[in-house]
Amino acid sequence: VIADEEAAFSSMLSRGIKEFNSRAEAIKQTGGGGFDGASAFFLYDSMGFPLDLTELMAREAGLAVDVSGFQAAMEEQKARSAAAAAASKGDGALLTLGPEQTARLADEGVAFT
Repeated sequence: VIADEEAAFSSMLSRGIKEFNSRAEAIKQTGGGGFDGASAFFLYDSMGFPLDLTELMAREAGLAVDVSGFQAAMEEQKARSAAAAAASKGDGALLTLGPEQTARLADEGVAFT
């Protein structure tokens, strides 16, 4: 199990480094100053690449990371996730059946709960 976890982490790290390097090169070619929050969040959310590692590698490459933009993207993701979870649970809304619906359920043999 440990070997599988190590292999999975190594694979994630390799993919993250490759994506980081690709984006860093594009930033440098366009004369940008660093990773915007959305790019840093993509590395974190989609590639499993920790923000602190992004910051360290960016610093080594002479680039900055928009940490406040990253935090904003993180908050947006949390809000989307909470909304999706609430929607999947019906958002706590009660289901109310009228007399016609309850009569039909009774006619179909559905037991009262």
